[in-house]
This record gives sequence, C-alpha cells and structure tokens, in this order.
Amino acid sequence: MFQGNSHSGKSSSSSSSKKSSDPEEQMILRVPNHLAEKLRQMLKAKGTESNMEFSFGENGRNAQFKMGDQQYNATLLDLPCIVESLKTLDQIVYYKSADIGQMLVVHDEPKPVIPNTWR
Repeated sequence: MFQGNSHSGKSSSSSSSKKSSDPEEQMILRVPNHLAEKLRQMLKAKGTESNMEFSFGENGRNAQFKMGDQQYNATLLDLPCIVESLKTLDQIVYYKSADIGQMLVVHDEPKPVIPNTWR
C-alpha cells in the first residue's frame, strides 16, 4: 500500500540518507497518452529535475497530479491481485523490489488551478 500525503518528482536530501536495505514504495501510474509522451521525454533526459508532483486528499483515494503548469484529478485504485516488481543491473539476474497492489489513475481533463482564498 502506498503511504504518504504528498510526493514530488524532486529529490530531497532525506531520501539520499535512506539505507539501501529500506523497502521501496511503488505503484503503477496510469496517465493519458498526451502526458505519457511528456513523461517518456522526462525519463530519457536523465539527470534533469522533474516538474511532476502529486498529493493525496484526506481520504487517501483522491489525489491531485501536477505536471508543469497543468493540474489533473487522480484516483488511487486497488488492483485485483498483487503484481511483483523486479529490477536488474545486468539484464541476466532479476531481483524482486516490491509488491504492487495499487494504481494511481490520472484523469484526462486538467483541473483549473484556483488559489484557495477562502478558509
């Protein structure tokens, strides 16, 4: 299960102090085709800081996904079964890195960014 309230594509100093034996947190991120192409380009340009972040609401199921200047609604769904995630360093030996049980689905329509002035 994915835990946390807000996550960003930006690296932080606290993540670099994590022990290598700490388990990874993983989930499937499903985005519309036009965002998928932008994500592929960001991943190919390794070493650049990403401008992608997401934060979860109080119920833990609704989220806001922000990429660049656009903000999208997203929903966290449980998968019908656990999916194992593997990683490799040499394309020969694979190591299990996580059990994935959830998927964050980003919806196609961007949400207008309105500053929260009433509270």
